[in-house]
Amino acid sequence: MLLAVASACGGSSPTLFDGSTRDATHADGAQGIDAAIAPVADVYASGYGGLVGFGLDGSGGLAPLGGTWPVQPQDQMIAIAVHPSGKYLYSANTSQSTIARLARDPATGQVTFVDDTASDSPAFVAMDPKGRALYVSEYTGKLRTYTIDASTGALTDAGAITVPIHPYGIAIDPEARVLVVAGAQQPTGTITLCTLDAQTGKPTAGQTLGGGNFPVMVAIDATATHVYTINDIDSTLQAYTIDPIAATGAPLATVSTGTAVSSTGLVLAPSGKYAYVANNNGGLASFAIAADGTPQAITSYPVYRPRGLGFDPSGAHLLVGGDDRQLTVFAADAQTGTLTQGAVVDASVMGGYVVGAITR
Repeated sequence: MLLAVASACGGSSPTLFDGSTRDATHADGAQGIDAAIAPVADVYASGYGGLVGFGLDGSGGLAPLGGTWPVQPQDQMIAIAVHPSGKYLYSANTSQSTIARLARDPATGQVTFVDDTASDSPAFVAMDPKGRALYVSEYTGKLRTYTIDASTGALTDAGAITVPIHPYGIAIDPEARVLVVAGAQQPTGTITLCTLDAQTGKPTAGQTLGGGNFPVMVAIDATATHVYTINDIDSTLQAYTIDPIAATGAPLATVSTGTAVSSTGLVLAPSGKYAYVANNNGGLASFAIAADGTPQAITSYPVYRPRGLGFDPSGAHLLVGGDDRQLTVFAADAQTGTLTQGAVVDASVMGGYVVGAITR
């Protein structure tokens, strides 16, 4: 299940953004609307069949935003990116080879399908932090750029660059200097570093580095000096040092995420001190990040077949989507990296591979 998070702001809105009387599920499992707990974020889950939304309150409670927004029931909405304005969402529809554009109402959190843009076997989408462009990894071996109309959110194809076959996860540093795309090959995958044009955001391919067996997700730390990937088939977390200006790097360390656990999701804590890995056959694993960027295993948490991971904008809650169509909220201790399970809700859609966050 893929999720994106947008923080809510202003007003005295009730916990349910759509004004309905459906129950909320709070972190302690209690049911019902608590007007004293203001929603702080909107959470969107995508997967097989469409999208579903929830309001997230400061205690980690979840309340539905009003249902699902399927394009077609058979559609595979694998990845979500949210525009920095909070007005538009984009999702890769792998079954239709399109990128769906959805308009988002900042006052309610609800989204409405607008249109599709053609893409050649899209696998993943990522948003330019400055909102100028949407990047799409196309499984045929392309990294495509779409420019974004600031007033309408419409996409315009700005061309593609060639990257190693089967590109998948994409990560961009917060200052939009460097983009990294994972190449999901067997038995030796790749990561490709790209510089981003300061004016347009268009990528230029830099160095390609060898990786593990089938790297699928990638993350960049806030300083843009370290990159992390997870390798699905050999169940490892791999670290690299990088130069974001030159778009070059070197391997740093590789650690096990478990035995045959099929690592499919990756996220770094906002502090950069911890990494969390979704092991589809082995629960949720946590890692401490040393000062030199090396990851060290801490512990694991029992979650059924997790895939998507992401923090809310405050960094206080980690959201986990799984193959059982459930969305689980964990309270995250910023100092120790410890997770405490809270609310669990039925998200209605299955599958997906990532969880993202954005401030409204």
